[in-house]
This record gives sequence, C-alpha cells and structure tokens, in this order.
Amino acid sequence: MVTVRLFAAAIASLGLAWAQDSVWQSRGFLENRTMFYPQEASNDKTQWVNEWLLRWETRVRLGERWRIFGGLDAQTDTHNQVERNWHLSWWDREIQRPAFNVRTLFAQYTRGPFRLELGKQVIRWGVGDVFSPTDRVSARDLLSPSGADNLGVWAVRAVADTGPHSLELLYLPRFTPSRVPLVGQRWVVLPDSLKQYRLRFRGVEYPGGPQFGVRYHGIRRGIEYSGAYFEGFQNLPSLISRVLYLQKVWEYKAAYPRIRVAGGDVSAAWRGMVWKAEGAYSWTPTQITDDFISFVVQVERVREKWQMVAGYTGLHKTVDRITPYVAIDQAFTKAFAGRFGWAPKPNNNFTAEYWLQRNCRAFIGRFLYSREIAPSLRFTGGYIWITGAKDETVGRYSINSYATLQLRYSF
Repeated sequence: MVTVRLFAAAIASLGLAWAQDSVWQSRGFLENRTMFYPQEASNDKTQWVNEWLLRWETRVRLGERWRIFGGLDAQTDTHNQVERNWHLSWWDREIQRPAFNVRTLFAQYTRGPFRLELGKQVIRWGVGDVFSPTDRVSARDLLSPSGADNLGVWAVRAVADTGPHSLELLYLPRFTPSRVPLVGQRWVVLPDSLKQYRLRFRGVEYPGGPQFGVRYHGIRRGIEYSGAYFEGFQNLPSLISRVLYLQKVWEYKAAYPRIRVAGGDVSAAWRGMVWKAEGAYSWTPTQITDDFISFVVQVERVREKWQMVAGYTGLHKTVDRITPYVAIDQAFTKAFAGRFGWAPKPNNNFTAEYWLQRNCRAFIGRFLYSREIAPSLRFTGGYIWITGAKDETVGRYSINSYATLQLRYSF
C-alpha cells in the first residue's frame, strides 16, 4: 500500500509539473499474445497460453534542462507466469512477473554535451544484433526464453557526448536479477539423472553492494568503436546444490556470483554493407561460474524492401568450473545466427530469424508475418521451430516449438 501511495504521489507531481508550462507526451500499447504448443511436455501438459500486456510510457519536460520519464506495465496470463496479487513492483525481484510493475522511472538533466540520468531505466550496451557480449548491465525476462525482454535497472548514469567522442559512467546501487524459467513448466528440462529425485528449493541469495560500469565510444573516419568495463554480478543465477541420497531429494538455491567484464566493439561500412565485431572477457573471483571469452562477428545489408543480418557467435572458456546450471548466455554461442526481413508494402513485413549450432546438431528458426490491419492495430503471426539432438542443450527443448498469434493496439 505504501508503494502504491508513493507512485500516486509521483504521478500527481508529474501532473502538477505539466500544468506549470511543461510539455507532457505519452504513448503505449495493449497487446494480446497467444501461444500454441503442438506437443505436451513431460512436466507441463499446458498447450495453450494466453498473455495480456498493457504498457504506458510518459515523458514530462520541466524547463529547458530537466525531463522525467516513466513507464508502467500491467499484465496477466493463463499459465501462472504472472503473479496473482495487486502489489506494485519497483525492484523486479519476483520469481514470477509482477501484475503491476514500474518498468522505468528516471529524471534526466542535460547541459551542453553532458547528460545525467537518475532512476530506473533500460540500459543496453554493444552493437551486436544476434548476440552482445559486452551487454551485461541490464537484466532480462527469460520466463519464455524465445521472447526475452529487457528489464529496467536502478542506476545513476552520467554521459559526456561531444559527437566524435562519448564517455558513459554507470553506478547501480541495487542488483536486479534476470527472471529464469519456472520449475514445473516446459522451459525447465531437467537432466535424466535428477528425475528420480524430489526438488527442494532453498531460496535465493541476492548479492549486496553496488555495481559499476564505464564505456567509451568514438567515431573516426566512418568507423565506430567502443571499449567497456563492468564490475558487478552475473544477473543469471548459478545453482548451489546438494543431493540427499537417502531421502531422494535434490536441494538447490540460486546465487549470483560477482563478475568482471572487459570488452569492446567496432562497426564500419564497407562495400555497401555494415560490418560489426564485438568481444568480451568475463571472469570471476568466485568458484560458481566460468571464466570465458565470447565474441560475435556479423554483417548487415539493407536494400529498399529487404534487410539481411548474418553472423557467428563464439565462446572459449579460460577456466571451466563444474557448475550445476545451464548458462543461458553461453548456450547460444558457438553458432551461426542471423535475420532476414522483407517489407513488400509499408504496412506489412516478413521476418525469418535463425540460429544454427556450429556442429549442425541444433537449430532454432523464427518465422513471422506482421501486418497493420487498422490504424494503430497490428497483427503478427508465425511459428518458432526448435529441433536438435537430445544430448544438446538446445535440442532438449525441441518439444517446445510453438505457433504464436499477437494483436497490438498502439496509442
């Protein structure tokens, strides 16, 4: 109740500011999404899932230098991935999606080339479209990994941007974890060795202390490049577990180890195409995750009505620790990936995305058709196809191929 009153007070202050000769802009959308899984999973018999999402975003200008940005999500579904209570979430630490969530709420101050942003915001680093090794700041919603969305993080962000050169400093006082698939649903596939045990969840160990980041970006003779360093915590959980053999119980808890990430990226136009490369080294002082180098190289071509992106994602472990978890950020490396798009008319388009494991033993394809069927109303339909060998991480999820239908009304 206290958080609801605080939010109401914030909205009231925004309205007062708007009345005092400021400019207020807002936008949003209402989206309904249906997914049909042709096959039942061994741990999840549900084949039809329906989701509703209402997202509202606003911007208020206070004089020449200050702006306030805010965004709210309200959502529900038929598969219990969304909580069934009425509280307003500020911190995104729920295992399920909150029914009501403050997605963004931050103030921005600008003066010449300097910009300061304070509050909850969505931050993205890197240039890779198929994979971004340096983007370790923002958490993601991975309850359904094929439709991941970025989450807002509480941060102080200072930027000095002169055009050819920019420097960004980040301070994150409170850790925001990524949401991962729920145990008991089809996106959690347990190894055969654990199927004889009962699972016992012992909770989550959220790390304390702040996180820091710095990124430099430059442009010289048509080449863009950047270098970045991040010191904080892995936003995907590592599982600390033990087996109680006599009781046939597998106990586990989630932890988020400290990591350090250093990397960079470069992009340039050459022979009618945009070439991009990005890489990072991630290491940890703990014993519950790996040290590794990841990278992506890609090429993009745009011509009138079509677009093509093709690339390769790589991974090399420098320290391979035995960790009882599936690292989602590593599972989709060592693969060829890309996207093709064709827009024959302004109001409709076709897209095809692919991910092919280097050894050709696992494949993901996303095939979508989107059309504006009325002013502000867009239809999107398609099929996500997952296939592969059962002993491959991605191949184990072949039973989760599904058809999707989405309607979005924008306002």
